[in-house]
Amino acid sequence: MPRVLLVSMLALTGCSSGPRPTIGTQGFIAGFLGGVVADEPNAAIIGRDVLSAGGSAADAAVAIGFAQAVTLPASAGLGSAGVCLLFDPAQRRLETIDFSPKASSGGRLGVPGLARGLAVLHARGGKLRWEALLGPAERLARLGQPVSRATLADITAENGLSAVAPPFRPLFAGLTLGEPLIQPDLAVTLARLRQAGAGDLYVGSLARQVADGVAALQGDLTIDDLRAFIPQITAPLLLPFGNEVVAMPAPPAGAGGAIAAQYLQILLAAGWADATPEARAHLNVEALRRALGAELSRRDGEAIIDAARTRALAAGIDRARAGAVEPLQLPDAATMPSAGFVVVDSNGAAVACTVTMVRRFGTGIQAPGTGVFIAAGPQATSVSLAPLLLVNTRTYRFFGAFAGMEGRAAAPAAVLALLGSITEGRTLEVVLSRPRLFAAGGPVELEPEAIDSAAALEDRGHQLQRVPQLGRVQALVCATGVPIRAPVCDLRADPRSAGLAVGAQ
Repeated sequence: MPRVLLVSMLALTGCSSGPRPTIGTQGFIAGFLGGVVADEPNAAIIGRDVLSAGGSAADAAVAIGFAQAVTLPASAGLGSAGVCLLFDPAQRRLETIDFSPKASSGGRLGVPGLARGLAVLHARGGKLRWEALLGPAERLARLGQPVSRATLADITAENGLSAVAPPFRPLFAGLTLGEPLIQPDLAVTLARLRQAGAGDLYVGSLARQVADGVAALQGDLTIDDLRAFIPQITAPLLLPFGNEVVAMPAPPAGAGGAIAAQYLQILLAAGWADATPEARAHLNVEALRRALGAELSRRDGEAIIDAARTRALAAGIDRARAGAVEPLQLPDAATMPSAGFVVVDSNGAAVACTVTMVRRFGTGIQAPGTGVFIAAGPQATSVSLAPLLLVNTRTYRFFGAFAGMEGRAAAPAAVLALLGSITEGRTLEVVLSRPRLFAAGGPVELEPEAIDSAAALEDRGHQLQRVPQLGRVQALVCATGVPIRAPVCDLRADPRSAGLAVGAQ
């Protein structure tokens, strides 16, 4: 999708006849509505429709989150957990909503966090009624929707349906592109959440049904586990970036934000902006290894944003030769499959979210009769949840949102998308199409198309390893800032995904 000029249509709409739509009705907003980028197209369109009806970015994010719980059952189901960043210029609010993965009391299962996390997001920034935001997801589950490429990829990724327990496999087995996927049990659960609120899954009759159903399958998720799951509202990490700041979630909401913050600090201190493309590939590797090392060795309470330490780490980079490779390694359990989305509304409020089931389809079991796959218990802190926002906290304008996800490369992929679009001024089409790399304690991993980077890295003594794919990023950039009268925005789904970017006028 090319850069999109989203301009006011008031002059045209002023000539139309008939009553003006009321809030909550599509068409209520005339002119710039904002934009949505999501991993799954049906969910993206639902989010766009919420913005059209006068909903806020938080409203659209809630609707998208529940819709993707239907359309991406393996990575973003109701059993998932995650993290969102919320920017609300009207309330002068920039915060993290942390509903990241928590293990059950027995440790084997994950506590479903999505519903409560989205309920907190709605309470902090929503305008439309909760019931209206869950209705579209409920209809998707009840009536079915032709299976999108994103849904099919989500269900068949990695080991396909082998992770799903046999009693729950037939619903998804043999699905083909365009075939309707109907999930009646999930539709009933969504209807209960719509009518009774998210609390029903944690302290109500739905909580009892889930706990009893899991216990019957020899699971260890209890009613006390559900009751105790409370999302936290925390301050994000804030890193100065020109006249703006980059906001990233701080631990304990995963390690993705901390890695992103340290990586970006080192790149800026090492002169990434002024380097040649060949030199940038080398700096990307050296900075990432130092950022990972700094985070893996960081003690609780130690600062993540530290100018003196950053300068020392950047000064240690030899711009001509590969440095010694330290024996650092991210735990496999930290590189969780994940999904995400970004939203901005007409007032400049914005949300970036990433969620995970810890493993594909989580534990592979559903609480019988609910349609809810139960996530696996986390065995390590996730590095796969890396939402970023670029905002101005003096003028309270929005400039960019990035959702980095899917494995070990989530955080560096989001950072390089930000640098490419903002510092270089490239379109997101160009930036997100670039081949990616990742470097920890072994050879530099490269996507197959990274020919130029490979040559530059080999010349500097790096050992290389080709891998099929490294991370995903959904991105939305408004170079002029929002809100203004006629914003210029660029929004793009990662070509590695089958997602959709929708900019509405």
